Amino acid sequence: VAGIVYDSAGEPLSGVGVRLTDAETGEPITVFSGSSSRFPDGYEYVLGGAPETRAFTVAVVASGGDVLSEETLIVTSQQCNQNVLVVDFEQVGNP
Repeated sequence: VAGIVYDSAGEPLSGVGVRLTDAETGEPITVFSGSSSRFPDGYEYVLGGAPETRAFTVAVVASGGDVLSEETLIVTSQQCNQNVLVVDFEQVGNP
């Protein structure tokens, strides 16, 4: 799962938390925008060594853990040609 968090002017933001929550276990994982070495300005979370079908909710979160965006359900695929989900976020309105 990878993506970029943009501000309202369309510029990438660094250091913004993106929380993925495993739909089955409820376990949250937080990654930060600007931390990916493979996706410039982005975030990335590698689920494992082989593609698998799993469901997560994904949302932008504040440093204290408050959800700042809609939580979106995503489902990964066990197909090799569908094994990266890109979820970008763009700020709308006032921060």
